[in-house]
Amino acid sequence: MGGSKYMSGRYNPYTNFRETYADIIRKSRGLPKTVKTTAFIESLISEAMQTSMSQSLEAGILIDEDDYVANHCRVYFPADSNLLHMLWKAKMDVTLSDIAEFPRAFTIAWPDDIEIEGQKLCGCLVWWGTAKERRELNTRFGNKYLNGNFLPWNPKTPLRDDQRILSISYHQTDPTMGGEIMAYRCVVPDEKLALCLKSPEEMKSAIGELGALMTLSLTDEERKQQFIMLKLALHLMVYATACPQAILPGWPDKYREHDVSKGWMKDFTPIRLASPIRHREGSSPETHWRNWHFRQYPIKKDGSRQKGLVFVTGCLVNADVDPQTVIEM
Repeated sequence: MGGSKYMSGRYNPYTNFRETYADIIRKSRGLPKTVKTTAFIESLISEAMQTSMSQSLEAGILIDEDDYVANHCRVYFPADSNLLHMLWKAKMDVTLSDIAEFPRAFTIAWPDDIEIEGQKLCGCLVWWGTAKERRELNTRFGNKYLNGNFLPWNPKTPLRDDQRILSISYHQTDPTMGGEIMAYRCVVPDEKLALCLKSPEEMKSAIGELGALMTLSLTDEERKQQFIMLKLALHLMVYATACPQAILPGWPDKYREHDVSKGWMKDFTPIRLASPIRHREGSSPETHWRNWHFRQYPIKKDGSRQKGLVFVTGCLVNADVDPQTVIEM
C-alpha cells in the first residue's frame, strides 16, 4: 500500500470548540498569536462557566472535549468517500452496547469530497458512554471549572446508570447569521437510536430539541446534515469494531497536527480507516459492496443473546478484507 496513493485528498477535521473560542477571545482582546497556552484556554473556560454559558449547548461540547483530551485526542480519518458511501448503504442491526470497546470520545475528519444526499459534512466530535459516566464527567467538569459546584445534567427522559448515550457535536460558519460560528449537537439514548437512524423526521420526533439555553431550532437542512453524520459515525464505529484490520495508526499522507488544530493543542492520536483493498485482476475492476450487513447474534431459544457483532460475509466483491465476528470478552 503506497503512501502517496493511500489517503489522497483533503479532510474536514473537527476543530476543538475550546480552540475556536480561545481564538475569538484572543482576537477581541488584541492579544498576540503567541498566546497559545493551555493555561489561557483553561482560564477562559473558567470565566465562561461563571456565566449562563454553563447551561448552554456549548457547555456540553466542552465536557465532551474534556473527555476527548483524556482519551488522547483520537482522530479518525476514513480512507475516502467511497468507503463512506459503502458505510452509508450498509445494513446494520446493532446497539451501542455492541461496540462497547470503542474509544469513548473521538473526532472524525471527513474527506472533503464526501457528499451524502446533497449534504456536505464537517468534522465532528463523538462522545458515547453510559448515563453514569456522563454524570461523572459533569461532576469532574464542575470541580475543575466551577469551584467544585455541580454542573447539572437533566436529560428529558430519566436514564438508567447503565444506559448508553451517543452524542455528535460540531460547529460551522452560518452565512445566514452574518458568518457567525454556530455550534450543533444531538444527544441520542440507546433506546431511541433505531428510530433516529430511520430519517431526519423520525430523529426529530424521537429526541426533540435540546433544552439548553440560547439554542435555536434546526432548519430542515441542518437536521438532515445532523442525521447523516449521526448515521455515518455509528456505521464507522461498527466497521472499525467488526474489521479491526482496517484500523491503521498514523497520519494520512501530508497531514499533521497543524491541520486539525489552531495551534492551542498539539498532542493527537491519528488513526486511518482503510477501505477494502482490491486484490485480484478480473472482470470486476473495482471493489464494491454486495449487501454488507452487520447484526447482533440471533436470540437463542431460551431468550438470551450472545454479546457481540456478526459481520455478514459475502458482501465485498473484489476485495481483500477478513471480516471478524467481534465477541465481548
